[in-house]
Amino acid sequence: MKPELGLHKSTFYINTEIRPWINKYSYPRRAGINVFGYTGIYTHTLLEEYTNGNEVLPESPLLRWDTEVITIQAEKRSELIKTTRLVLNFCTDNPDILLKDLAFTLNCQKKINKHCLAIIATTLPDLKKKLEFALKKLRDTKCQRLNDKSGIYYFSQQLSQKGKLAFLFSGEGSQYINMLSDLCIHFSEVREIFDNADRAFARGGTSLVLSDVLFPPSHVTQETSKLNETTIWDMEYAVMGINSADIALYTILKKLDIQPDIITGHSAGQDVALWVAGAFSDFDQEKFFDFSLLTRNKQLLEEDIPAAKLLTVGASTPETVADIVKDCKGELYISMDNCPNQVILCGSEQSINNALKQLGSQGAICSLLPFERGYHTPWFNHVCDLVRKYYQEILITPPKIQVYSCATAQPYPKAPNEICKIMVDQWAKPVRFRETIETMYNDGVRIFLEIGPGGTLTSFVEDTLCTREFTAVSSNLSSRSGICQLHHMVGLLAAHGVSMDLSFLYQKRSPKQLPVMESVKNHLLKKTICPDNPLKKQKKLLLNKNFQKLSFCRKTLATITDNLIDRAHYPPTLKFSAQELNSSSKTTPLSSVSPNFSTNRIMDNYFQSMESFLIHQNELLDSTLHLVKPHLKTALRRIIWQDPAKIIPTTFQPQVCLCTENNNAISSSDFAQHILAPEELTSWQGLTGTEVRKRQWLRGRMAAKDAVFLLMKKNGKQGIEPKDILIVADQHGRPSLSGECQKRLACHSCVSIAHADDTSVAVAIEKSQEITGIGIDIEQAGRKTDGLAAGGFNEEENALINKLKKTEYLNWLLRAWCAKEALSKAIGRGLLADPLNIIIHQIIPQSGEMKLEITGVLAQIFPKYAGRLITVCTGCNRNLIFAISIL
Repeated sequence: MKPELGLHKSTFYINTEIRPWINKYSYPRRAGINVFGYTGIYTHTLLEEYTNGNEVLPESPLLRWDTEVITIQAEKRSELIKTTRLVLNFCTDNPDILLKDLAFTLNCQKKINKHCLAIIATTLPDLKKKLEFALKKLRDTKCQRLNDKSGIYYFSQQLSQKGKLAFLFSGEGSQYINMLSDLCIHFSEVREIFDNADRAFARGGTSLVLSDVLFPPSHVTQETSKLNETTIWDMEYAVMGINSADIALYTILKKLDIQPDIITGHSAGQDVALWVAGAFSDFDQEKFFDFSLLTRNKQLLEEDIPAAKLLTVGASTPETVADIVKDCKGELYISMDNCPNQVILCGSEQSINNALKQLGSQGAICSLLPFERGYHTPWFNHVCDLVRKYYQEILITPPKIQVYSCATAQPYPKAPNEICKIMVDQWAKPVRFRETIETMYNDGVRIFLEIGPGGTLTSFVEDTLCTREFTAVSSNLSSRSGICQLHHMVGLLAAHGVSMDLSFLYQKRSPKQLPVMESVKNHLLKKTICPDNPLKKQKKLLLNKNFQKLSFCRKTLATITDNLIDRAHYPPTLKFSAQELNSSSKTTPLSSVSPNFSTNRIMDNYFQSMESFLIHQNELLDSTLHLVKPHLKTALRRIIWQDPAKIIPTTFQPQVCLCTENNNAISSSDFAQHILAPEELTSWQGLTGTEVRKRQWLRGRMAAKDAVFLLMKKNGKQGIEPKDILIVADQHGRPSLSGECQKRLACHSCVSIAHADDTSVAVAIEKSQEITGIGIDIEQAGRKTDGLAAGGFNEEENALINKLKKTEYLNWLLRAWCAKEALSKAIGRGLLADPLNIIIHQIIPQSGEMKLEITGVLAQIFPKYAGRLITVCTGCNRNLIFAISIL
């Protein structure tokens, strides 16, 4: 877009991707559409949102989602195996069916049987592959459960038969930019909740509403993006954001008829938990949002909110943390006891710095939180007194569902005044989430469902209950699209026998019932599908012949009725004559129309001509888009990065490529369309998070494709386009060439990707018996390293780094961190949230080499590396610190 237009100085921008349209106004959404066509037809249309009834969506590209959940049920395991095999046969015999139609056909039954297999699939081939895997496992009587993160779920012992289902509502700290953005697009029920949140801000006179922060346009600058990342932690936006997301996800669960036995809320999630349980009997959604914003009003409370630092502490013991708190004598408090491996401390800046230093020296993993409010400490007592009057004005009634308080780790009492007191006082008391989960488990809860973004509470439950019999699942993760994680949640719950009604997922997607059971009978009788089966493969048209009924004026209809003899194609209900329609109408007979002319032939001729037109139109568009490709080259700086090759032994010959951008000179959508294969494009469109993160992902894929291309070029392969190289990530996030791609291109390689600000790099190397993995990591030279030495390295490692030149301390500290990251990527698991799973034993300044040992959980997972010293090569240039590990 030419800068001369000055759009960056106006309120207008070019929208390059589908994004939520949140409406803060009381009137309907309105839009103007200009169409400038290749055919010379120009139109301008004004549209207004239809709000007077149930929303009905016509067919659109959004009918097809990035994943579908498929459930297969039976009363006995043997019957489940048989039905699964027959569903697989049906998919094989009918390769052109839509996955959503198969899901609709199999899923829309309320009853959950004793045996349920649930699969999350991206495509029909993906479904078939997973069905084959599931069948193999189900036939093995030793296999009692399938819990594969790729999306295969089965449990012979369903937990719904053994215990209760609990909803856990997320609190502040779980929010992230673009959370639930795709769910807003797919479900109007979700979008309406964010509409109401925006209107609460507007009623309060705030110009910057929630959606401005949560769902920024794709054109925002890095400065604006960083500002949003900061603003989302401001009290009003943090609490309103998390409450909106909690309510939105609860609304979907309610539509799916998934009912909890018990509810609790973490910190700010408490109010949502009590509201959905019916404790605020006179509150509708609008009143709830107004109340939520009022009690977190920055202007009202800012002077009274105590400033404090918050520090997360992991890999320590409760006794150690308690001793440090005791020594600080009122300057440091335990604000949240989330799980055995995470406690949050709140205190003055000096006490937090002292605790950080002391805990870091003992091997604890610590990090500062991005907000500074003295939540859940005695320092908040004064704020509680200020907001108490607002809570006392609420009409509180006993909850209809049992709600547990994280302030007491017990169920709320039934007396309204006692409920009110706990609700207010909890802000000055520590969050006892670990104890609450223990109490709920002892009271019979076996399934924990997190309602909120991020998946934080799910990890807390898993850490708390550890090896006991339970399951915990999140309704939303930032690492998956909203639809994908929703399907994983549904699949796991269905496999555990939780009752639900999935018809809501297909209400606005024009689903079709498929003859699956008819196919099952045909297979049992060894019959073949009849030749005229509509599911047999047909030539796909660009236009859909399942057109809607056409409407004519009476005069025209009378003429058609009198002159088109072939009435056999009309439905029986359309019996009419010209006289019945309009006895006085004077029409001119269509004398040129043959008596043998039929309505079907009219429409066939029409579709053939339009098909030809669209083919030419596509060719024109393709040639036009082809002209943009040189622009892609100027928008990106793609180079073969020689620096890492200089530090690697000559026996290895990896290809390393670097990719940076020239001021976002190409839109993300164009960038993605030019370089991504269809499967990758689906993954990219499902990404959540900031626009900066999405472009980073694209740059990483571009660099990886360049590196793989150089490997193939070296082996004599030419004419390969970026779209021909399919990079996929496994369940642990490790990138690689897809299996099908490796076969097609005859290229077997290991790949690794790394990012630092606006720079992405990738390395690729041919697999062999000697080489099984490769990892690369980079950091910007001179970046801030607050807390890195204490949280990332033990005492001996810090001593090694401190022995080097003091003027190069930061350089070597970042090199050491990159070395750990690179080795963890080569293994394919990452650091598993604990940098001390990899220990540095030696640093050789002359060569930049470091000797590292894999320890802890990683050594248990990969015993073949335990006890070995592994060499990692590190280096630096003017701007980047880097490390490469080859296994």
